[in-house]
Amino acid sequence: MLQSILKAASAFALMFLAACTGSKLPLYDGAKQSVAQIATLTMPEQIDVARLNGVEVKGASGLWTHGDKVLELAPGRYEVLAYYREVWNLGDEHDVLRSDPVLFVLDAQAGKRYRLEYQRPVGYQDAQRLAAHFSGALVDEATGTRTPSRPSGVRFPTGVIAQV
Repeated sequence: MLQSILKAASAFALMFLAACTGSKLPLYDGAKQSVAQIATLTMPEQIDVARLNGVEVKGASGLWTHGDKVLELAPGRYEVLAYYREVWNLGDEHDVLRSDPVLFVLDAQAGKRYRLEYQRPVGYQDAQRLAAHFSGALVDEATGTRTPSRPSGVRFPTGVIAQV
């Protein structure tokens, strides 16, 4: 019974995954600002934000987006707690792989663009290893400077209940 519920919920999630597109998410106060006034942080769809400076950010995580997510930020220092999550199609079944979060530290400057990157898996077994030992880098797109992620010490719950 539980297996059937999980399959149905997963199929529902996959439908929404296919229907949704990448998004921009302004995370600053006040009126819309120009690109020269804000910093942007782009993340592949497989990277989700658990917390930004200790606060949950609605819309920066979840299986409902497809494509890159772009966070629009006021200049300043940010601690980005992010993790890897990807749905792998295994024929008639699928598996949602998720890592524990790691910490990316960003000193965002106005007008600059940054990107979170990671070593993309080449197959399911590689993705399982990535989920078990996730790491990545914060890249300054103008200079190419790479700042590696750091372990966060945060662990997500595991097991069937955590997947539901």
